[in-house]
Amino acid sequence: LIYRKGHFALWSRGEDLMTDRFPELARAADVLPDGVVIDGELLVADDQGPRPFSALQKRLGRKTVSKALLSDSPVELYAYDLLETNGIDLRERPFAERRGQLCELFADLPERTGLRLAPVIPFASWPDLTETQKTARAHMAEGLMLKRAASPYIGGRKKGDWWKWKL
Repeated sequence: LIYRKGHFALWSRGEDLMTDRFPELARAADVLPDGVVIDGELLVADDQGPRPFSALQKRLGRKTVSKALLSDSPVELYAYDLLETNGIDLRERPFAERRGQLCELFADLPERTGLRLAPVIPFASWPDLTETQKTARAHMAEGLMLKRAASPYIGGRKKGDWWKWKL
């Protein structure tokens, strides 16, 4: 999600412009400060949390979205990284610093913006984290995303400092 100079845009990982396919996210432009770039994941969600990926698939690949589909499959951006703030590129800074700034940004946002802060899952040991990972499906997740606190942001497929631990 990019909000710069009064313009809002939503891009896919494959670099497809998707702004018009997810109009409910445009309201985020009303509450974000200028010069913000957020990395996250689109999920169909309601008050109970995320729904299965199949609900999002109904929205993907469409040029236009009907009112019924907007109502039945509301999308939120689960934000997990802040790449730019106040027009300053943060990608080389450590993840822990970027995440801290993202949390500060979200602390000032009103509810119902189409944005949700993805949780950080604390753990004390690898066995504890393994037990948490096993519960991912119950939370409509395909696994856990592990990131080193000191890692810079690297676009594309994550390697090294970032690891997607799927079920």
